[in-house]
Amino acid sequence: MERSGKDNLVNLKKEYEKVKTKYKLPEFTKLNSEFEIEKLAGKKTDFLLRGIRRNIEQRAGNFLKMLEEFVNPSFASMASLTLMKSFGDREKMLVKNSYEHIVDLILRAAILEIDYNEKKEAEFIRDSIKIWEATKKDLSELMTTAEKIWKQKIEEEKGDYNYLG
Repeated sequence: MERSGKDNLVNLKKEYEKVKTKYKLPEFTKLNSEFEIEKLAGKKTDFLLRGIRRNIEQRAGNFLKMLEEFVNPSFASMASLTLMKSFGDREKMLVKNSYEHIVDLILRAAILEIDYNEKKEAEFIRDSIKIWEATKKDLSELMTTAEKIWKQKIEEEKGDYNYLG
């Protein structure tokens, strides 16, 4: 990282420390490892917490797109349909719980997008890290199972793909 990039990150950390102390927020490294808040380094803003909230919202949105295919299979890819057919009750519950938590985060973020309030942004960030920790465990279990199912399906159907080549 070039010198100005390092300086920008140092400045971001200093700015974050101020709001972290004021609102009892998680450690910078924790938020950064989960939501890549270092992307905010070098950006001039009076609304640091808004930027952090938007990073949280973006990460949650990425997973929401994937989960949408499981929840609403009418427009799902063939891969998602294959996985959904093979999911047991446990995986379906993980999809449901993760989906509900992520939608909750996104709706709460949307409210803050409409009406900025620094204290509420901080509250969202504190709540989000707790919700994300629980949801991340569910998503990890779900994706690990999905990968195993997918590999098993590919092995079972290898002979069916001969027409492709």
